[in-house]
Formats: sequence, C-alpha cells, structure tokens
Amino acid sequence: DGKSTLAYELLRRGHHLLSDDLTVLQSEGEDIRVVPAYPRLRLWRESLVAAGTDTDGLLRVRPDMDKFVIEPRGGFDPAPTKLAAVVVITAERDFDLKRYGPAEAVTLLLPHICRPKVAAPLGRRAELLRLTGRIAGRSPVYQLKRPKRFDRLADVATAIEGLMG
Repeated sequence: DGKSTLAYELLRRGHHLLSDDLTVLQSEGEDIRVVPAYPRLRLWRESLVAAGTDTDGLLRVRPDMDKFVIEPRGGFDPAPTKLAAVVVITAERDFDLKRYGPAEAVTLLLPHICRPKVAAPLGRRAELLRLTGRIAGRSPVYQLKRPKRFDRLADVATAIEGLMG
C-alpha cells in the first residue's frame, strides 16, 4: 500500500527509518516503545523512478525481481524509542487523514497486529486485545488514506510531518 515509498520520501526529507514491513513494539512501564529493525527499504523500480532515483548500481532484492534495496545513510541506533503515534495507511482513491479515539482505534489496529489468528489457539487473544488497547490509549492513532498515484506523495509526506510536530 505504498508504505515503503512513503518511508523513502520521508528519508529524503531528513527523517530516520525505524523499520519497514514489520515493526516490533514493546510495553515498558507506562510507555509503548518501537524496537528498531535493520534500516532497509525494498522499493519497486516505479517508486524509485517517481522519486527521481536512478536504479543503476542498486542491489536487487532478487535477480529476477524489479525491486531494489535502499539502505539509509546515518547508521543504525538499536535503542528502542517511545511510540509517538500510529498511522494505519491504506491505498484509496484520494487523500484523507483521520484521528481515531481509543475505542475506535483498537478496531482499526487489530487487523494490523502480526498473526492475530495465532493468538487465539495459544490462549493469548485477551492479552493481544489488552495490549492493543494500551497502544490505542497511550498514542494517537490515525488512518491515512493515500492516493494510489505518486503525484500526491509530497502532500502525504507533509501530512505525516505535521503529525510529528
């Protein structure tokens, strides 16, 4: 849904990458923290071309795939950082950004929790729901509907920057 492409645009604007594809959160006291993953993006050629990035010399994810690896400069800080907000991104027809209250946010977040169907047979569904509620209660949760086109990418990135304060 364009999350990596948006992350790349934010990197180009000077922001840091904490993770891509899968983000690990940990509950630490009153805080919810993001555990950084190795900072690397995998982007399709069309995303890189739309950003004005030449793919010559870039490492391909697989030799038969038109997807490339981008490793941000600036090193890697493995220290967890406090979760400031959650933005659920979906590809839609047009741009929209909406903040959800905690109760609505739980419903929005649950489908994005990794492997929720595994939690039930392990008897951990209630714990998963409780932790999702903690996330929704401690951090603002937004839904960002972004256009499937690249022509609004700058607007979407600017909206994300506005959430960062």
